[in-house]
Amino acid sequence: MSSPVQCLASDIAGLLKDHQARLKTPKARQLTLESYSRILPQHISAALQQCAMVSKEKMASALDFDPGNSSYWSEHHRDIVFGANFNAFTIKFTGFSICHPVYDDTKMLRCVQHSLRSAMCSELPTATFLFLPNWENKSINAYKALVRDNPKYCTTLGFIPKTKLTYAMPTSWKGLQRNISNHTWSMDIIAVWNKEAKQRLTDASPNWLRTLQRSIPEAVREKSQYLVREDTDHITNHVCPQYFKSKREDVTGQERDQNANVHLQPWDDKQFELKCPNWKLWAYTDRSCIGKAGNFLGAGVYCPQTKADCYVDSGDVGMTNTINRAELTRIAAVLTNKYTQIATDNACSLSQSRKQPSLQCNEIIYTQIC
Repeated sequence: MSSPVQCLASDIAGLLKDHQARLKTPKARQLTLESYSRILPQHISAALQQCAMVSKEKMASALDFDPGNSSYWSEHHRDIVFGANFNAFTIKFTGFSICHPVYDDTKMLRCVQHSLRSAMCSELPTATFLFLPNWENKSINAYKALVRDNPKYCTTLGFIPKTKLTYAMPTSWKGLQRNISNHTWSMDIIAVWNKEAKQRLTDASPNWLRTLQRSIPEAVREKSQYLVREDTDHITNHVCPQYFKSKREDVTGQERDQNANVHLQPWDDKQFELKCPNWKLWAYTDRSCIGKAGNFLGAGVYCPQTKADCYVDSGDVGMTNTINRAELTRIAAVLTNKYTQIATDNACSLSQSRKQPSLQCNEIIYTQIC
C-alpha cells in the first residue's frame, strides 16, 4: 500500500496510485490484468441472491461489488473506506457467498482451497458459488483437480459456454477506455458446500436448483446432480489443517452501509493541513548531476516564492568531489543568500550543518524531506 488510509480523499488517491502501479507491473500477465475488468452480468448475481440465498461476495472490490449483497471482501485494504471487509483469506467462510476471482491460477486455486476448508470446518451452513474459467488446451488445472478429488464438498453445477459467456461493461475507468481481448474459455459454476448448506437450500425451496437454471438461461446444467451422489459422499482427499480451524468466521464481518462514509470530510481532516503554511518562502536543495559524465556532481537550489533556481558547483574534482561535499555546498550557497528556512533530503548535510558553531542560530530552520 503506497500510503496509509486516513480519509476518503486519501483513499481515492491511493486507489489510483495502486491501480496505476499494478498496470505497470512487468510480470503481470495480460490475461490477469484484463480480468479486473471482466465483471459478471448482474442477472447472475441477482439469481444467486434470489434462488441460493447468497448475501456475501468474496474477492470483490469497491469498483465492481454487487450492492445487492449485504457485505463484500476485497484484497485491497483501502476499500474498507467504501464498506469492504479486508482479505477474505483471514477468515472462515460461512453462509452463502459468490466468488469470482481474478484469472490467476494461484489465486483461483487458493479460493477453491479456502472454500473447501471452510465447508469442512464449519458447522454452520456454508456454500461458496465460484465462477472459474475452464481453460482450453490445458492438461494441468490444479483447482479443477481439487474439485474433482473432493466430491463430498465440491459440485460442478454447470457451465456457461464460451459462445454464450458475456461480461458486464465497467461503469468507469481511468484515462481512455481499455479494450480487452475476446475470451476463449467457458465458465464453470462450482459449489463448494457442506451438508448443512445443502439441507438449508432444500428446506427453503426444493426446486431451487431448477429455478436457478431458469434464471441463468445461458448456463448448461451438469448431468450429475448433487442430490444423487450419496455414494461419493465419503470421498475426500483434502485435510483441513489445524491452524485453519482457529480462524474467526466471517459472520463478524461488517455489513456494507450506504451511509457509512457520509461523516468523512476530507477537507477538514488535519492530515491534509500544510505542515509549513509558508512553504513558498523556503529554499529547497538537492544534489544534481550535470552533463554526461557520471562523476560530474553538483547541487541545485530552488525558491518557490521568487521562482529562482540555480546550479551550485561543489568546487572540486576527482576523488574529493564527493556526494557529501555537493550536499554541504548547497547548504552553504543557501545560507550565503540569507535563506533561513531550508528543506533538504540528505541527513548527512543536516548533521554536519548543525555541528558548525557559526550555523547554530535559532533563526535558521532545517528539515529533512523525503
